[in-house]
Amino acid sequence: MRIVAFLVGGSNQAARIRRWVAWSLLGGDLSTINPITPNTWNDHPPISFLPSLFERSSPLPSPKAQRFVVDKETDYEALAKRVDVMAVLLTDVEGLVRKDEGEKMGKKEKGVESVLKSVCGMLERLMGRIG
Repeated sequence: MRIVAFLVGGSNQAARIRRWVAWSLLGGDLSTINPITPNTWNDHPPISFLPSLFERSSPLPSPKAQRFVVDKETDYEALAKRVDVMAVLLTDVEGLVRKDEGEKMGKKEKGVESVLKSVCGMLERLMGRIG
């Protein structure tokens, strides 16, 4: 989280860098973005892998990714830091949804809004297990 906090500032460029660093810390993998162009390297990194971080049965998106689960071996400090990093990644949700709606334009595919609803529900369940 210190890396993300280091990138301070209110500019759009700083916010973009913070989101991409948070994405990488949570398990985002640049090799999955093909090809890397100005359109794919934009304000919002892809978030479709986030639900897999909450499910034990789902494969992790990368070897560095860690699950958002609560069990007898949970390190609550590390979990809290991952939640903080996720909060950085999910800044400007309205812009992310607007971008996704513009890209889909009539396509019938699972969009960012459904991923966000899924992640929100999973975070609520996680908090319920902690409380």
